[in-house]
Amino acid sequence: MENRRSQMLLDGAWRFNIDRQEIGENNGWQLLAYADQNWGEYPVPGSWDAYLPELFGYSGIAWYRRSFTVRQTWRGQKIHLRFEGANYATTVWLNGKLVGSHSGGFDPFEFDVTGLVEWNSPNILAVKVDNWPKINRVPNSYAGWWNYGGIYRSVVLKALPEVRIADVFVHSAPVVDGQPLLVTLDLLNESDQAIEINPHGRVQNEDLVLDLTGPGNFRLAPGEKKSVDLFAPLPQPRLWTPESPNLYGLQLDLFSGRKLLDRTALRFGVRKFEARGKQLLLNNQPIYLTGFDRHEEYYGTGRVDPLNQLYDDLEWVRHLGGNMVRMHYQAHPDLYDLADELGLMIFAEIPAWQIGVKDIKEWENPEVWQTAETMLRTLVHDLKNHPSVVIWSVGNECATDKPESRPLIKHLTDTVRSLDVSRPVAMVGMYGDRDLFFDLVDLPCMNTYSFHDQAGLRSKIEKILAKIGDKPLLVTEFGAEAMLELHGDNYGTEEEQASILTDHWQVFQEYRQSIPGALIWSLADYWHMPMGPDFSWGVNRFYFCHGVLSLDRFPKKAIETVIKLFESMKG
Repeated sequence: MENRRSQMLLDGAWRFNIDRQEIGENNGWQLLAYADQNWGEYPVPGSWDAYLPELFGYSGIAWYRRSFTVRQTWRGQKIHLRFEGANYATTVWLNGKLVGSHSGGFDPFEFDVTGLVEWNSPNILAVKVDNWPKINRVPNSYAGWWNYGGIYRSVVLKALPEVRIADVFVHSAPVVDGQPLLVTLDLLNESDQAIEINPHGRVQNEDLVLDLTGPGNFRLAPGEKKSVDLFAPLPQPRLWTPESPNLYGLQLDLFSGRKLLDRTALRFGVRKFEARGKQLLLNNQPIYLTGFDRHEEYYGTGRVDPLNQLYDDLEWVRHLGGNMVRMHYQAHPDLYDLADELGLMIFAEIPAWQIGVKDIKEWENPEVWQTAETMLRTLVHDLKNHPSVVIWSVGNECATDKPESRPLIKHLTDTVRSLDVSRPVAMVGMYGDRDLFFDLVDLPCMNTYSFHDQAGLRSKIEKILAKIGDKPLLVTEFGAEAMLELHGDNYGTEEEQASILTDHWQVFQEYRQSIPGALIWSLADYWHMPMGPDFSWGVNRFYFCHGVLSLDRFPKKAIETVIKLFESMKG
């Protein structure tokens, strides 16, 4: 399908310089005329930890600069600058003028730079990235994973029509009782004139072409944003499931008379996922979730995927019998596209991790509230049309045993429900029955590392089930460490990891009527940063080997066990 929008990828070699003394802005590193010839050149996307050995673990400020030329054919359109990911706080200048700032190490962000671009000369883009861990950030530290710094995902310059389709929401639950498929469009007029517009939509797959019915012609005033609905009957839809991940194409056109103003396209799947009683249901059928937690980390390159490893990782999940992937943060956009195609379900979470554990006052910090809400809104905005995304999670392993936690958790759950009611809302706890969020979410989740203590694990589960009432309990983390090629009966060996996974699984199987899924921590090993009680960084590096694969994706003995365990829960 044709997509009318244009874009220019700004990936490639950028000028790069560390700013240990935090002098860059005072010395004019953001200015148009600054001479950066003595800076190094390194790739974007790139984690600066991988640029030089001495930068592995560097936390602080660094700068990027590059030039680009805007296409003359883009005149008359809105020019947006989009960053798919930069860790953590990013400030952007274009041609020496401040564009804006963003806080958040994993969610994408973009700016309207229409009034700042030069059309007849090269443009200079300067970016300051700050990855210092701080108590008011979300997450407040990266002690649970490596704090890779830099612009580690693509940077894109986009040309958008002034009158355009600003957002699309495909309401894709299975059609029942003759109800039509519903597509909601947000239409935006950023021109200085009123305009008569008419939106059109077309759905298609291998054996179907279907036009959507819209509101017809209507007037959109300058600066106005309007939501409209398009409808189409979709009899006997081909449902999206892990076994048959059927996808439909949707083309959306915006006309003024016979003139095409905007065109965009996406894919969607027809499916319904819900928590009902003690069960999780996909298309009204009970489903048991199996799979892995995963970090976006690759051997030698940090968060930058060097050789299509993402696809291989997802194939590993499927090979082992898994149907779900969970991450602590918004992942690279390719993850969700591939999951749609492969039939893997996604547990989508914002990195609201460890809030209140170091400082209980974090729960009342307005900056924490604002950042977490922005991350959640971005997550839902970007991922809501992916059939693979079946759960929204508002946080993980925070101080949820404290009453102070409830206002923020309620605010986040209310926020996500105001945006999308078609998926269950989850929160992940670590305090067992002392967690205080169970009534606020649709899907209570627990992380548990009980080693061989099956009696203790049963007791923990019983206490949680007694508190959550008629809700399912999802196990979002369990597992153990194993160093690749270390063998024997001691903790840390491949054999012991497999044995601990088996002991956990036996208990989960006993509670299958109340626990409709369990995810292993983790798919692959990862680097981990220690942090002292005063929030100062430790000098050591920790290689966490909870994966059933090593960081360079060599399999451990546990994969044989996992195949058998996951197979036992089918049917």
